[in-house]
Amino acid sequence: MPKEFVIVFLMPEDVSRLILEIRRQFQPEADQSLPPHITIIPPFSLPDGEEGFRRIEEFNFRPKGITLGEIETFDQGKNNVAYLPCQGSILQQARDAVFQVFPKLRSSCSGDSAFHLTLARNVFGDELVALSSELEQKELARYFMPEGLKVFRKTHTSGWQRIK
Repeated sequence: MPKEFVIVFLMPEDVSRLILEIRRQFQPEADQSLPPHITIIPPFSLPDGEEGFRRIEEFNFRPKGITLGEIETFDQGKNNVAYLPCQGSILQQARDAVFQVFPKLRSSCSGDSAFHLTLARNVFGDELVALSSELEQKELARYFMPEGLKVFRKTHTSGWQRIK
């Protein structure tokens, strides 16, 4: 039976802590099982891939930083997503490295799957203005080094769990 996975860069602890504070304030019902991250490969299904996942987590990228842009939103069906766009050559390098291990995943990343850090979902109007203001006050680092690539598996009982 296929399992659902996602491949991400996790945030440094200080960035992660600030994002979690924002989520608790603006989306308290958010799934906490997947820490703040930048998605490299969006959720996908595979019957098996354990050996490939180990290879992915062992990738060594030369230290290159990621830059966060200003808050933006996009619609996702009935939801909107408040996010920070992310830039850095390491992001595409990581995605390309994953494609070398799992070539079939290339089709799961359409040209419009931009790299981003989700802040909260379903934040509109005055609440979105408040989120933006809160983000400015917290002085979120706009440039940082990501942690290595991590693979998470979705479970029916406890949400996302990191594959180690």
